[in-house]
Order: sequence, then structure tokens, then C-alpha cells
Amino acid sequence: MSPFDQAWALLKSPFVTQPFEDEVIDQPLYSGGDAGDDPLYWTKDPQEALMYALYGSAVLNDTEPGNAHGYDRNLYPDEQDFDTFTPPPLRQTVPTIFRADPHPTLNEPIHLDPMADDWYRNYMSQDLAYEPLPNEEVVRLINEYLDEWGGAGSAGFTSGQYYPPEMREKHIEEALERLKNRQAGRLTLPEGTEDIYGWSRTDPPPR
Repeated sequence: MSPFDQAWALLKSPFVTQPFEDEVIDQPLYSGGDAGDDPLYWTKDPQEALMYALYGSAVLNDTEPGNAHGYDRNLYPDEQDFDTFTPPPLRQTVPTIFRADPHPTLNEPIHLDPMADDWYRNYMSQDLAYEPLPNEEVVRLINEYLDEWGGAGSAGFTSGQYYPPEMREKHIEEALERLKNRQAGRLTLPEGTEDIYGWSRTDPPPR
């Protein structure tokens, strides 16, 4: 690290969680979505941001036995009966990861995601300065994700969690085409499904 880099690292101020200031974050934060999104939710893990960029954040609003979705929570995704199970649709993004770096001189307040807890923390802010990662970096992260899991073996808490790996991998192939062509597909939930699927502002609301 050069003397300039060392001095810059010392000068940078951290993100500080509000309202209790119980966490100081002195690293970049990442948010995943479509190229046209205005990011709100942030994570310290670029791979987690990538999963939201690829799949979206709509989830089932009911997983109890006998739910209207036909979802059996005792089965793996590739064991679900897709003739009767209707999962949340995967978001057809131009997959984009936004990066927010600590401010050069000011501590920046961020808020905990209300769904966060002590072992799984995400953050919220619409006030951070950010830049999208270059396409080449997004492609590198996608390849890293596929290598780590031997394919799309994990989808975190995203909409992709309800789909088997081979369906996720097909979706990723299409996402890479959209990234290259800069042309998104369906980004919002179908009209009338706001009471069927839960959604967060990681995705635009149904319209």
C-alpha cells in the first residue's frame, strides 16, 4: 500500500448504524438489483448483493401446510411439484451491483433492515453515494458464485430459493445476455399479486 493509500484509509470515515450506533462499518456496502434501480437495501457481502441482482426479493407470504401456493416446505426446490406450486417469478434484470464506499470525511448514518437480527444484518439507506460495478466485475462475481456452489446451488433468501439449481442456472444464462445487451425484461410482480407474494423495496412495488 502506497503512502497515499495509507493516508486515505486513515481519513475515510465509517458507516454507523442508527439509532443506537451499535455497529461501525469501515468497508464498502453493496446493493444488487437492476441497472435502473435506486438502491435502498445494502449488505457487506457482494455475493449476497449478486443473488438479489439475479433473482429479486419477492417471497411467499405463506409457507404453512395447505398454503395457497402449493408449496411444501419439507421438500427441496427440485422436489416441489411445479404443476401445483406457483413460486414468485424471478426478476429479469440487467444484473447490477451498486457499491457505496465510506465517505472521505463524514460518518454516514445507515439503518438496520427491520428484518435483520444479530446473525444476519442488512442495512437501509437511500442517501449513500454509490457507483455500479463494471460489467466485467459482475461477470466475475457470477462465475465465482457458480464455482463456489458447483452451479447455482444456493440462492440465499431471494426469490431464487424456491427454484431448483437447473432453473436458476438457465435464468443466469439469460441474465448474462441481458447484461450484454443492456435490455431488461419483467421487473415488477404481475398485477394483482401483491397479496399473494411478499415483496420488499429491493424490487419496485407491483404496479
